[in-house]
Amino acid sequence: MKSPSATDGTKVLIWGYYGCQNAGDDILLGTLCTLIRQLRPDAAISATVADDRFVRSLQVTPLPVAPRRGSRVLSLLSVIRDRVRAIAANDLVLFGGGTQIFDRGKNRWYPIMTFALVLAANRLFLRRPVLHFGIGMGPVETGAGRFFSRVVIRCSDLFVVRDRDSYRLLERLGCPENKLLLSCDLAYFLPAPSGDRAGGEGRALKVALSAFPYYQYVERDPVANQNLLQAAIGFTDKFLQGHPEAEIHLIAMQGAFANDDHEFGLRIREASSCRDRIHCHPYQGDIERLHALMAGMDLAVGMRLHFNILCYLHGVPVVPLAYQQKVASEAARFADRELVLDARSVTGEGIYQAVTALMERRAATLARYREALAELASLAQQGREALQSFLASQRRL
Repeated sequence: MKSPSATDGTKVLIWGYYGCQNAGDDILLGTLCTLIRQLRPDAAISATVADDRFVRSLQVTPLPVAPRRGSRVLSLLSVIRDRVRAIAANDLVLFGGGTQIFDRGKNRWYPIMTFALVLAANRLFLRRPVLHFGIGMGPVETGAGRFFSRVVIRCSDLFVVRDRDSYRLLERLGCPENKLLLSCDLAYFLPAPSGDRAGGEGRALKVALSAFPYYQYVERDPVANQNLLQAAIGFTDKFLQGHPEAEIHLIAMQGAFANDDHEFGLRIREASSCRDRIHCHPYQGDIERLHALMAGMDLAVGMRLHFNILCYLHGVPVVPLAYQQKVASEAARFADRELVLDARSVTGEGIYQAVTALMERRAATLARYREALAELASLAQQGREALQSFLASQRRL
């Protein structure tokens, strides 16, 4: 098939988990759109979205995620057909940000298979350049997952990954060195909007908390989920009882489309003996408001990767609760090992002790954040140059 006309500007398809009421993914899509328009102002951008209400401000052409039709086989075929048609209507294909290839969760290797079949069709019939940009990889634990991951590798032009764990996994899966570049998470590519961190006598100490029912939603482990809930309740009670001037702000990074952070936060607040000083903030698709909210915090405890990244960007000392390796790996750039807690086994007392230690190390912690962000700026520049080269390509890289 002939490549679509580029007379109206290069046509770029961004494929990811967008419009799913997830703040992290919305940040990634917003960053990608900004970068593409900085590097290629004439580009026409399309993006796969579940609900275009959450991306309308970005001025992209939404490609709705197809609903399931009939059996799983028919649903798979309809997804492949729709995605191949979308690729055919564009010049370049960009998988942008987030954890793109993994086989953990209720669907296991099924999403990787879908990627592999779509990209194989592109390789055979369309030959559009394919870039995986700022992505994370893994875990890939099954034989089928490894097989389809290798198909994805063979049918892609370049992987710009956000962390060394993803880089090493791609190496183990046989990705050639000339297809692999280490960069960083897309959230670091642009400066965070400045916020108002009001100080002064009598101001409440504001602590942000991000927690969500990962073990219930992904791993189907109600015992681990209940332990996490009790740890969060125990921490909020002890911290607020020990700090009469403090407030805790439960910040949702995911809406009700999937697992609902806000509902989990409401459960924490309702079970607390200090609920009058606990404030819940649902995510409603407003990234600027989220930045402003985070910029006003003094300390944080966070599970979600992009909640923690917002803390690093805004200079808010955070205790990471690592529910997956990606959270621990990112935290290793910024935090002492003993202040990164395992979300599965964490206790309220453990969170309290870590937050207390972080308060004592505040100045040193913020200095470390600045050093890490300077290093990440260099990695982001490498990724930006790779994106610029990709956007200039009209053939396979």
